[in-house]
Amino acid sequence: MKHKFTLKLAVVVLVTCLLPACATGVSKSGSAWPTQTYEFVCRNDLPFPPICLDGADYDGGFKYRAQFKACRVDLLNFASATDFQVQCMADELRSIFNDLIDKVFKSYNCYLDHFRQGNKGEPVHCSRVEVPRFLGRYAASGVELYFGIPDCVRAGSTSLYVPKHEYELDDCKKQVDVFTDKSIWGSSFKATSAQEQYDDYIRNLENEAQENVREATDKFNCIAEGNRYCF
Repeated sequence: MKHKFTLKLAVVVLVTCLLPACATGVSKSGSAWPTQTYEFVCRNDLPFPPICLDGADYDGGFKYRAQFKACRVDLLNFASATDFQVQCMADELRSIFNDLIDKVFKSYNCYLDHFRQGNKGEPVHCSRVEVPRFLGRYAASGVELYFGIPDCVRAGSTSLYVPKHEYELDDCKKQVDVFTDKSIWGSSFKATSAQEQYDDYIRNLENEAQENVREATDKFNCIAEGNRYCF
């Protein structure tokens, strides 16, 4: 599940300020215009666009060169913060799925040993897989309910799915194979491929991130060009 995200922007042209008022290089107070900083800390959602865009849009454009330059810096910081956050969420989700795969194998192998040793009934001593927390799952679609963990090994699922006889291991193995991408069966309604979930989520997250940056960049350029309506 290796992933390296590089933000791909559409053609981005940070236009020079066209308004006469932009000739001044300072704010109304005579000081440099403040810029917005983004914390490069892993969070559960993508960052919000720079607030300078709404402010300039409300005021009818960039009135000062320093304001324009500061907002351009804010936009670049926003793009970098978005790139950073996507990578953080990708790394966290990859770690979660890798850990789940290990635990799924461990639970299934415990079931297998239980029956190979001639034991009867449900293998109650075998640990089952807890559903992890990943709040970033709501930032994009792709991660299934319960992370697609096989019903036969998932903690909290009805004991109906836990094998109580050796012949029931076949169905559990099919679920495990689907989750760990070793399946020749294709799919299962009791499990979902970890790799496919990861790929879907990252693809959707990247698309959302790129769209956010593109919209912010388009709005910046629209304001800088002196257009009346910018969205």
